[in-house]
Amino acid sequence: MKAIVLCGHVMLAVLLGCAGAQAEAGEAGRARAASLLEFGLVLGEAAASAARSDDPARRGEILLGGTGVGALQGCVGAALEVLAQGPARGAARGACKTGAAAGAAAGAADAQAVAERDERNRRELASLREAAERVQQDNQALARLLAAAQQSLRDAQARLVRLRADVDARQISAAQAEALRRHEQQNIESLQAALDSARASRARHGQQARSAGGSDAEWRALDQEIARMDRQIAELERQLLAWQRALAVSRA
Repeated sequence: MKAIVLCGHVMLAVLLGCAGAQAEAGEAGRARAASLLEFGLVLGEAAASAARSDDPARRGEILLGGTGVGALQGCVGAALEVLAQGPARGAARGACKTGAAAGAAAGAADAQAVAERDERNRRELASLREAAERVQQDNQALARLLAAAQQSLRDAQARLVRLRADVDARQISAAQAEALRRHEQQNIESLQAALDSARASRARHGQQARSAGGSDAEWRALDQEIARMDRQIAELERQLLAWQRALAVSRA
């Protein structure tokens, strides 16, 4: 908000300066007026952008810094050019004003582009960090699923071994055995659904990662989390396959 108010004050100064410049005679006055009008337009765009910005204060600092540097460079450059033609101090002062107006407009435009790029980069970094955090959260949930699935697999393998022994010993009927196998099949299908969900999450994270931007450190953090997810999905696939094999053996 401060940046917007500040831009408004500067725009008012620009309009007043422009009115004064228009009153001056000659080509220099018209050039200065044109530069001040251009400066006002740039500041108007900057104020509108700052209103939509995540950090208006930072936008204002970049804009004012670029404007100040541009005005100084424009003033010095124009004055030196005039002084090189002869010791006309009055002409040098006028050239400084005209050069400062043109330099301020150019500097403000450059600073606006820098501010846009700065905010875009900061958003990309935040996006990449958020992506890594989402993968990390999914990995934590996947780790809990893996631990539960490992215990469930061991219990299921033991049950299926007993089932096969009971069938061979004719201690249970074929109908009873099949009912127990259907229960195991349901457990396998639940694990398959969890695996499919994990694969979908992995694909989604991969797509988001390709569209994100950031530093090497941020990329490494995200890559490590995605690699961890790949390992856990592979382990979940092995557990599912082991469960399916144990069920198939119980039917042989």
